[in-house]
Amino acid sequence: MAEVEFDEDGVTLRLTKEEWWFATSAMGYVLHGQRLPDHDFRNILMAMPDDAERLHEALSEAEVAARMNGNHWAPRPGPSSDW
Repeated sequence: MAEVEFDEDGVTLRLTKEEWWFATSAMGYVLHGQRLPDHDFRNILMAMPDDAERLHEALSEAEVAARMNGNHWAPRPGPSSDW
């Protein structure tokens, strides 16, 4: 179950892997599926497309880094692995 903490610096999310998958998949679909006009995108999603794209990229990069560091629920083995 998702946990959310709000403070002056922003929002901290604690998501299950299923919740993470849903959030990033939904975001990717909205960004790369049928495009909304910018004003609708902003009014419906409360972000401009470029800002949403940067957020999506940052989340994707964070997941890749977590996999490489071994602190992801499905880490990738290091370069010396046979996998």
